[in-house]
Amino acid sequence: MSDGDVALGLVRHVRQTVTCSACKLLFRSPCLLPACLHTLCRQCIPPVDSDCEGSQLSVSCPQCSQVSITSSPDGQDALVKDYFANKLLESIGHLLSLNLCEF
Repeated sequence: MSDGDVALGLVRHVRQTVTCSACKLLFRSPCLLPACLHTLCRQCIPPVDSDCEGSQLSVSCPQCSQVSITSSPDGQDALVKDYFANKLLESIGHLLSLNLCEF
């Protein structure tokens, strides 16, 4: 396996890591769902469902269907900013700006 093949494999793997499973684009405001730890774009996280009494709200992961419980009406307290994905995207942007790689 040549160095070029290894580099291409690495770029493909990194691209998969920073791609949203819902919209299939690079993450925009990546967030973790606490129940399953899948990362999605904030905009791609489905609307919140309430139980019959309305005291608990849930966000269902579109990737694995695990449910994160939340108490806020917009479900935002169930979301955690994915700092690793954000940092990785920043690093990729920096490499692209220096023309050190194609993505």
